Amino acid sequence: MELIKQVDINIDYILMLVAKYHDSNCQDSTILIDIKKAIGGSIELRSKKDLIEDFISQINTSTDIQKDWLAYIQKKESRRTGTDYCRIKTQTGRNKDFH
Repeated sequence: MELIKQVDINIDYILMLVAKYHDSNCQDSTILIDIKKAIGGSIELRSKKDLIEDFISQINTSTDIQKDWLAYIQKKESRRTGTDYCRIKTQTGRNKDFH
């Protein structure tokens, strides 16, 4: 009997794909398909689909993916809560605060 291993898709993996798309000068549409499949395959990320896709639509060749993603999330969170504060769960499972 073969064991099936489930791969946990997280935001770090999505951002890696976004960086790959960025490195293609935002031209490789197959990477966008991979991103959509990865989001669709993750219960946790499905609820963030619009947020991720909106970020991708704003990137250009001068975008710093990691830095700009954190700024984007902080901006969205501050609009939602009316504060300039954001807490993001990191890959290690710990929460990290951004001010």
